[in-house]
Amino acid sequence: MTAQEQKLVNEIKTQETKIKLMRKLATNTGFYSHYFELLKSSQTKEQAFNKVNSLFFQLFDINRYSDYLEFSKNLKTQ
Repeated sequence: MTAQEQKLVNEIKTQETKIKLMRKLATNTGFYSHYFELLKSSQTKEQAFNKVNSLFFQLFDINRYSDYLEFSKNLKTQ
């Protein structure tokens, strides 16, 4: 395999990982699941929320929630 082919294989793997994450975060369940995963490594609940909401913005170019307060209200109703 040439260096260019290896580079393309790596890019495909990266895009597949990105698509998998997008599919997960596109659902309420997946968004909340990712939030709870990030809680383990975050200092605060709000920090975990900001990480997942920022990731969502990077992937979809829109925020899922305007702020932590909106998110926490929705989380309580789920």
